[in-house]
Amino acid sequence: MIKRKMIDTHMHIEAWENEEFNFIDCFERHHEFYKSFFEKYSERILVGTDGTFPWLSHTHTWCFDILSRFITTDDKMMAFDDSILTGLKLSDKACENILYNNYVNRVSIKPKPINKQALRAYYDKYKHLIPKKDLCQLEPLYNKYLK
Repeated sequence: MIKRKMIDTHMHIEAWENEEFNFIDCFERHHEFYKSFFEKYSERILVGTDGTFPWLSHTHTWCFDILSRFITTDDKMMAFDDSILTGLKLSDKACENILYNNYVNRVSIKPKPINKQALRAYYDKYKHLIPKKDLCQLEPLYNKYLK
């Protein structure tokens, strides 16, 4: 079953260039497969998390530290499900792609300017749904930045 899943993932990522995959299982049992997979597709992999814990202010930093350590070293570490994982220790180029370049290439360091006309139209269309107490706080901002 695991081998089939790995083959399917490999075939899908080859066939559908813009498809996104989320796989975190089986890293330890199939370490070399995933290491070569991450190296080969390093220009298409983004680092991210799918959860936050608001009561822990350091969560984002902690998650990124764990993920970047997993990618850059071959250290043994505790996974999110309390299993032990061995880091992939990818090449410098693959690490740079996964941890930085891919994000910058997709999102950009410099934010795009806000389309004020579209934002005004959106606000005007939906402001009747905003509670009055919140609308009192938004109106001055609307008048200051969007008029």
